[in-house]
Amino acid sequence: MDDDLTVDSAFAAAPATLAPDIEERYEYEPAPAVPKVWHGRPAPLYWRVLRLRHIRPNGWLRALFFEGSVALSVVLVLAGLASVWTIVVLPIVVAVIVKANDVLVGNLRRSFRPPD
Repeated sequence: MDDDLTVDSAFAAAPATLAPDIEERYEYEPAPAVPKVWHGRPAPLYWRVLRLRHIRPNGWLRALFFEGSVALSVVLVLAGLASVWTIVVLPIVVAVIVKANDVLVGNLRRSFRPPD
């Protein structure tokens, strides 16, 4: 019984780095920069505020994310289904979800890059 490995000791014994053949093929690339100019014009404020690096919501999506969430929260407050704080909190929650989606897309692009 004393020679059995527990789950904790099995994870502690695992190597902290990749195998040498995998590490040679894997290239670390930096994340793309947040654009300041897009097609000759300043990048949209929504992209710059959220520092979106991998996704580029177009005009109607940006309107839906921000103005749509504000409009929805105002309707919920006027209907008596939510408190006044919903007007502030709901657009922030939508922005956090969009940023989380951007981070997830960046991680997936790096992890599923085709081999050379």
